Amino acid sequence: MRRRLLATALLLAMYAGPAFAQAKPQVVTGSKAFAESWILGEALKQLAEETGTATAVHRRNLGGTEIVYQALRSGGVDIYVEYTGTLSEVILKLPGRPSIAEMRRKLAPLGLGVSDSLGFNDGYALAVRPETKAKYGLRRISDLRKHPNLRLGFTHEFIGREDGWLGLRARYGLSGMSPRGFDHSLAYQAIESGGIDLMEVYTTDPQIQQIGLTTLEDDRRFFPRYDAVLLYRLDLPRRAPQAFAAMEKLVGALDEAMMMRANGMVVLEKREASEAARMLLNAALTPDTPAPAAPPANTARQALRRIAADTRQHLFLVAV
Repeated sequence: MRRRLLATALLLAMYAGPAFAQAKPQVVTGSKAFAESWILGEALKQLAEETGTATAVHRRNLGGTEIVYQALRSGGVDIYVEYTGTLSEVILKLPGRPSIAEMRRKLAPLGLGVSDSLGFNDGYALAVRPETKAKYGLRRISDLRKHPNLRLGFTHEFIGREDGWLGLRARYGLSGMSPRGFDHSLAYQAIESGGIDLMEVYTTDPQIQQIGLTTLEDDRRFFPRYDAVLLYRLDLPRRAPQAFAAMEKLVGALDEAMMMRANGMVVLEKREASEAARMLLNAALTPDTPAPAAPPANTARQALRRIAADTRQHLFLVAV
């Protein structure tokens, strides 16, 4: 009996061995807590999956820069889209305006790599309503010094960043102004309703056009460029070479108009990030493909799927 069991085990090992040897590597993409990041994380997932050489998981809506970056360092995430200004100022804390090549040299000892630009800059700007601009004569950021009582609404991350409010306040001498902390989407609601006078925006936000906001000139050139790049673990190209090559197709393929349109699908039209990602990939990699028609309204089932996905991400964050 024992010999028969041993023989069966050996046969199973013989047949299971090749299957395990041929198991596809898993690629885990990540995203921060805003729509553009969700869309790009989903686009990377779709590109990796479509090669047929890897399985892919998107860890969506992980949080701010520090959380997603630590997930990358720890191996919980393999790749996500970062921005050069954030990479240099917040993560690497490099002075001046370092090149991507310089940042690449600093990241290599950490086991990380960075791609060239995906083709668009999603930078910071300060925005006001046209009536606020006219009432106070606002054209440049330096004009704010004359109006310390303006009501400012910034995201909590922007308030605490050296390349955000901390550095901006010092560069422009705005120490007399006190911003309130908002979620980014709630700040747009507040400025549209007149609850605040000024907010920070990302230059690919679709609400800028929807609400009709105007941005102030950065006359002291404080804000760096925030070119979108792939930030990834250096073992990824070796572990999943074809999937990584597919994701690299985004390098140089996107522009601000494409990204604003994709963001609008999620933020304004309330469509799924996966659908916006597909539109973005079609526009970037197969430009003759028409944009998808608007789908029917979201169903309860879709809402439940989103709740389940957010719950999974919460549990993942606790683990990280």
